[in-house]
Amino acid sequence: MMTSITIVTIKATMNKAAFLLISLVFLAFNSAQANAETSSFSDEQRAELKLLIRDAMVEDPEILRDAIIAFQAYQEKQQQLGVKGVIQQQADHLFNNPNDPWMGSDKPSITIAYFTDFNCPYCKRVEPSLAKLVEEYPQLRVVIKMVPVLGPSSEEAAMFAQTLWLEQPQQFMALHNKLMASPSRLTSESIAKVAKLTSSEKSLDASKQNAQVKQILDGNIRLMEQLGIGGTPSLVFSNDVIPGLVAYEQIKQAIDAELNTKEQTHGE
Repeated sequence: MMTSITIVTIKATMNKAAFLLISLVFLAFNSAQANAETSSFSDEQRAELKLLIRDAMVEDPEILRDAIIAFQAYQEKQQQLGVKGVIQQQADHLFNNPNDPWMGSDKPSITIAYFTDFNCPYCKRVEPSLAKLVEEYPQLRVVIKMVPVLGPSSEEAAMFAQTLWLEQPQQFMALHNKLMASPSRLTSESIAKVAKLTSSEKSLDASKQNAQVKQILDGNIRLMEQLGIGGTPSLVFSNDVIPGLVAYEQIKQAIDAELNTKEQTHGE
């Protein structure tokens, strides 16, 4: 049980923001248990803690802001730790799945998983950076994980592209690049035109109602959700996720950092 002495001691041994944050957590938890026999605080102790919190905020109103910032930093750190755990658990699915198309090195020392949607305008803008990086880093592979989250035409295009990868992988990048080059939202008609331009009409036909391909794409979406990724584009490294449209230099820095880490690990 948290006694009055304990409350005073806690207040005296930590900064105001930390004290306020912990006090609010304790108070909320015990208020929820107020009607339970296991409640840690008596009514008198809850009243005392409320008074201390009020006095602290009157004395220095900025501590509430500091407490919120501290809590947000804590949440971000916990989220990062959680994401790293998911990446480690799903490493094969992320980086070594033979069902996934890829560009770059056939014997990579660094692999990035790239979550993308053919209708995503930000994906279209990050593609040139990825193509440039693949040329600049011969040891780099970019795994393309299609996640059709932007409507029926996204799913139609992803089903088509995934089918072509499974049937004729050497033709995939030509199709991928043409679909990504579309300046407007894809339609069934524009997808059919791309199929004709890339001589891949058979794969387009085969992609309709293809249960295996649908399962692959659904698996990509589930993995995206497990990683806490809220949209495309998103880049997944061995221990981090870079979401959204980011500049070439930021991706390059992340690649250099990972390569440096690998070199240090191998050198030990």
